[in-house]
Amino acid sequence: MIDINGLTVSDIQKMIHDEQGIVMSQNDIRLRLYKFKTLEEVIKTPPHQRKMYKYHGRVVSRAEIVRLSGMSDTAVMNRLNKGMSVEEVIETPKRECSREYLPVTLPLDLLEKARTYAKARGMSLSSLFESLLNDLLSGKGKEDETGKQ
Repeated sequence: MIDINGLTVSDIQKMIHDEQGIVMSQNDIRLRLYKFKTLEEVIKTPPHQRKMYKYHGRVVSRAEIVRLSGMSDTAVMNRLNKGMSVEEVIETPKRECSREYLPVTLPLDLLEKARTYAKARGMSLSSLFESLLNDLLSGKGKEDETGKQ
């Protein structure tokens, strides 16, 4: 049991309830005791309020925006940080991926060699394959009639 100035976490929980009219979990109080310098800050600092947004007259959370848009939380935050309105974030279609993927099957030993090669050059495996494919498509590495590059 934690004892701060003769008070237990339960005592502090009651003080926060009396001061702010809220019930704060004992875990949150312990985090506050670690974060704040004084007991007064622990008791008087209001809890973090998550940001709420308006969407067509309704108040919605970011989690709701994520659900309505069908995008990831990161994509939603990026759009909001760029200054898009909540309506634009939800109603602007997701950008479609412009890459085309080809299924490739490689022998395991070749895959391991490619992975080692890419890692030694600070590349991801997909970046290595993309680079090789671009070279092939651009004609780099093409052999002439004599078999030389």
